[in-house]
Amino acid sequence: MKSVITEGILVNGDGVSVLEGATLVIREGKVDRVYEGPARQEDLDTAEEVVAASGMAVIPGVINHHAHRVTMAPAGAYGAPPPPFEQVLKNVTRHLLQGTTTVLSRLWFTQ
Repeated sequence: MKSVITEGILVNGDGVSVLEGATLVIREGKVDRVYEGPARQEDLDTAEEVVAASGMAVIPGVINHHAHRVTMAPAGAYGAPPPPFEQVLKNVTRHLLQGTTTVLSRLWFTQ
C-alpha cells in the first residue's frame, strides 16, 4: 500500500529540521521519501490513500521509550498489581492518538 501525506509541517527525527508544506510518501508501512512542496502528480496517481495535512504536524516514527501502565505486567519495584485491561487499552490508545507509533514499557523484576 502507498500513502501520501501532503502539505504537512514535517518534524524530522533529527531534532532540528522542520519542513513547511512537506510531502511524505509511505510505501508498505515505511517512509519511502520526504520532500518539500506539494505532492508530485505521479505520487498522487499511484497512492491508495492521500491525507491532506495542511496546518498539521507530521512526525513520522515517534517512539515513546518510557511509558507506564501500557502492559498487563505488575508495577514491579512498587509491587502494585497489574492494571485492568481496560486501563491498558485506554493508555495505549492515548499514546496512539497523540502520534506515538511505538510504545515501550520497561518492566522491573524483583527477586
